[in-house]
Amino acid sequence: MSKADPWGEDLQLALYLLYEVHYRGFDGVDDVRAWGPALLRLRRSMETRVLQALRAQLPDAPRTVEEAFVPLLVARLGHPAVHRTGPCAALRGPLEPACGPCLDHAPAPLLATVNLMSLFGLADIAFGCAATVLLEDRLATHLRAAWDQGRSALRTPLPGP
Repeated sequence: MSKADPWGEDLQLALYLLYEVHYRGFDGVDDVRAWGPALLRLRRSMETRVLQALRAQLPDAPRTVEEAFVPLLVARLGHPAVHRTGPCAALRGPLEPACGPCLDHAPAPLLATVNLMSLFGLADIAFGCAATVLLEDRLATHLRAAWDQGRSALRTPLPGP
């Protein structure tokens, strides 16, 4: 796991699935097995890899909640607007909690932001806030690059209606 790309499709999808097996479960997966030591160790090794990468990219992360949130209360000029309608609508499917079939289409930058919420929970709000900004910026870069190239930001197109 130490060599896995912390932002790659494989690690982010696997980590997402490990969180989901605990949140909602999967048909055919026994709840006892979902909380088994082997899966918990695997999840922890993935979380450790992501945390190492985040700490390396955020050496000056805020240490208090105030340090973390005050900058977010001020509009960030020049930040790509990813909350608009238009191309962003293509990502609404994978963001829906009940949209398991769309998971195949979700790019790693999107999964990373979802996984981060599970990883941090309420454990380290200040660092989690800084990490969220970092990953949201990575997602914005991914979205903008895809849109500038006239393509979907999803890994694969969503099935038609």
